[in-house]
Amino acid sequence: MLLHLAGKTAVLCTFLCLTFSILSTVKAEDPYKFFNWNVTYGFIYPLGVRQQGILINGQFPGPDIHSVTNDNLIINVFNSLDEPFLLSWNGIQQRRNSFEDGVFGTTCPIPPGKNFTYILQVKDQIGSFYYFPSLGFHKAAGAFGGIRILSRPRIPVPFADPAGDYTILIGDWYKTNHTNLKAILDRGRKLPSPDGILINGRGSNGYYLTVEQGKTYRLRISNVGLQNSLNFRIQNHKMKLVEVEGTHTLQSTYSSLDVHVGQSYSVLFTADQPGQDYYIVVTSRFTAPVVLNATGILHYSNSAGSVSGPFPGGPTTQIDWSLNQARSIRTNLTASGPRPNPQGSYHYGMINTTRTIVVANSAGQVNGKQRYGVNSVSFIAPDTPMKLADYFKIQGVFKENSISDRPYGGGLYLDTSVLTVPYRAFVEIVFQNNEDIVQSWHLDGYSFFVVGMDGGQWTTASRNGYNLRDAVSRCTTQVYPKAWTAIYIPLDNVGMWNLRTEFWARQYLGQQFYLRVYTDSNSLRDEFPIPKNALLCVRARIEFSKETSMADSSRFDHDLFLAHKFPEVSLLYLSMKSRQGSRLITSYTYTERDAAIYALGVGACCRDAIDSDELKYVYHENGQQFVQVLPTFAALFSLGSLTNGIIDLPGLQFDPRLLLHGQQYIQIYKPFPSNASLINKVSLAGLHDKGKAAILELETKSYEKESGELLCMNRSTIYLRGAGGFSNSSHPYSYSNYPKNQVPAVKIPKSQPFAVFEDCTQPSQALLYRLSGDYNPLHSDPMIAKVAGFSRPILHGLCTLGFAVRAIIKCICRGDANIVKTISGRFLLHVYPGETLITEMWLDGLRVVYQTKVKERNRAVLSGFVDLHRLTSSL
Repeated sequence: MLLHLAGKTAVLCTFLCLTFSILSTVKAEDPYKFFNWNVTYGFIYPLGVRQQGILINGQFPGPDIHSVTNDNLIINVFNSLDEPFLLSWNGIQQRRNSFEDGVFGTTCPIPPGKNFTYILQVKDQIGSFYYFPSLGFHKAAGAFGGIRILSRPRIPVPFADPAGDYTILIGDWYKTNHTNLKAILDRGRKLPSPDGILINGRGSNGYYLTVEQGKTYRLRISNVGLQNSLNFRIQNHKMKLVEVEGTHTLQSTYSSLDVHVGQSYSVLFTADQPGQDYYIVVTSRFTAPVVLNATGILHYSNSAGSVSGPFPGGPTTQIDWSLNQARSIRTNLTASGPRPNPQGSYHYGMINTTRTIVVANSAGQVNGKQRYGVNSVSFIAPDTPMKLADYFKIQGVFKENSISDRPYGGGLYLDTSVLTVPYRAFVEIVFQNNEDIVQSWHLDGYSFFVVGMDGGQWTTASRNGYNLRDAVSRCTTQVYPKAWTAIYIPLDNVGMWNLRTEFWARQYLGQQFYLRVYTDSNSLRDEFPIPKNALLCVRARIEFSKETSMADSSRFDHDLFLAHKFPEVSLLYLSMKSRQGSRLITSYTYTERDAAIYALGVGACCRDAIDSDELKYVYHENGQQFVQVLPTFAALFSLGSLTNGIIDLPGLQFDPRLLLHGQQYIQIYKPFPSNASLINKVSLAGLHDKGKAAILELETKSYEKESGELLCMNRSTIYLRGAGGFSNSSHPYSYSNYPKNQVPAVKIPKSQPFAVFEDCTQPSQALLYRLSGDYNPLHSDPMIAKVAGFSRPILHGLCTLGFAVRAIIKCICRGDANIVKTISGRFLLHVYPGETLITEMWLDGLRVVYQTKVKERNRAVLSGFVDLHRLTSSL
């Protein structure tokens, strides 16, 4: 007999993360973006002369990265060069994860012919940034590109959406190959002045931007050059500054803008001039008598004529003009940042600083060669990244506080300079520039408040002129000649962070050091563990080999891992949490009301309120204490066990941002009472090395607290992407403690199904199901859903499972839920509330094989099987 009713379901998409509240790292609404980049040499002609460039996927500059706040960026970089290579991410804060920063102090280089996959999260960030190659002098050959982080749709932005949004990468450039430039520096000599300026990789009149008259556009301008400050302007057009390196600014209007090396700005301009072409102009600052320049073309779509005559002039050597402009750039206190709260809600000016660090740049000779330094120390890179040495506790790589926090006036000397500062300190850093150049300083891992800048020597009295209300927060700041700049910074990001000049030849010859933000805590809340795929070099590789020699080159001891005992966890719906030693106790009880709400959430009585097969799940004539409980209600019992237990598994190394809940298996031992308090006992049921991923299976047995009787068992299959490869590839490790016939994957028959059940889910289905305890906003908040890549909120995966099993109970069990013995489901695709679900069923002895599809899209969203104790006599 074929039945067609109404109902609705959803499935956990294979690309949605399992949410673990104990981690607070990545939530299901944080989507993933995947990039595959091949880094190669190639001939380029940016200034009309052929030279060897570094390309990404054949592009110069490299491809833009477009993302949204909290996105996870999975960037696989293959190094096809003949030398080691690294990419760094200017302005991306790498929260709790300096291992991924991509500078030599934190990350081993990618060897030639090898790849490395960066796993970045743009956590709580918005704005305009860029990436670049950090090793050697690669930056003089290309491999840089823009990064934009858009606000989540739910977060208001203080200006209307522009008609277009464009990345503008400007920078000075040499005609000489980067290898020759590096050789000059290695011989201890200074570089000559750059030969020209590029706009998006092209020289004068090579860049062309078409606009429509009357519309407003956004330009994200980054100075990716090697040493010079640059001035940017558009002929006859005003620019409104709206954002600086992740901070929405007061919307001041400028006719030209100084962009110092390493800095990024966002401006809006309106195409409000007569329809013709106009110059886009970039000129060097403070380089007189030689002023470098490059022009591009702003082309109106209705243009009546091309550009003609000289391009408009701009400032050249005026320091005061630039200083006054810098001081005018302030934070928009009422605008939201990456979160809904206003940017001005953090009152940095009311916090007492705990330490003052004064940083002075200098130049000199060491052993007859040109070097540059900070507080008299010229940085030399060790053979092993300091962050890895810190992690593996390798002695002799660096010494803490090998650089003073004040200049002492001595001559330059070489050292691996590291300054240790405590986690959660609030420090003042003063950049003192006693030279005749404009400096530009950048700090990885942070955004800081630029509270003051002025000429002369900084003294404590200089604080009287600080801006303690609306100073701009950014990651790169300029320091004018014979002047100082002061910043405030809350040290809330544990790690090893590079503080460097953006004058690239100076950086290469030692004008940098590392700020070691340190805590004794080993909590994931403070810092992530080393990535599973981390490259290991020199002493880090040796140390790692020592640590793993007893485990057959495995990352962990299988026997120890599988012998791990979880604490018993009592789960109560009221979520009363307490800690007893290392044991996390979470109280959970369910009542008749919870069982009834769950039944409604998975579609019971949805179409027919008096359906005799389903009314018993929500109502009983003798009282609610007699209502029956659907067998899939058991799936709720294991969620707390997953949340509380997986983090402490011994030796397992994985990135918590790459977790996927793929399958669920439930075994029913007795009908569920209408109310109960439960005790869960959790154990490891399986572990499998799949090369690129590890598959972990957790088994949760649920007992009645009062009687001690076993009610059910849940087995949850979790995919840990990036955690595979821990065993011999020719004999990959695989362990499971359950029979093969319980494996959830099934083959769907090609024959006609025995029964088909059609159910129309309600538009509010997810809102109803969430009352059973899964309050993930992905299933309720339209803006969150859009950020995650869905057109609207999706249905919960376990809700879909409930719909499918309900269909089997109705069609095969003839309404008798007590004959359900086991339930297996594999999540395939998402479902939108309001879509129609079609569950197809094939009978194979006492096993029902099923597949659930979305009718409107004709896509399978769930598959699995249900085993029965017996068949009903009416079949």
